[in-house]
Amino acid sequence: MVRPRRLAYAPDGLDPAEPEGYAERGELRSVVDTVRPLADVAAAHRALEAGGVRGKHVIRVG
Repeated sequence: MVRPRRLAYAPDGLDPAEPEGYAERGELRSVVDTVRPLADVAAAHRALEAGGVRGKHVIRVG
């Protein structure tokens, strides 16, 4: 019987089991490429499919 195990690899030394404190301490941050309104969600998909993305594409809702 094979038992599943949780494996985690962190090449930068951060422990993936405890991510909540990293952002608070400034050790982890999100890189945002663009922020688009909900009406432009199709354009965001096209940009992601085209490649060359250097960060997250954020869709503003509301």
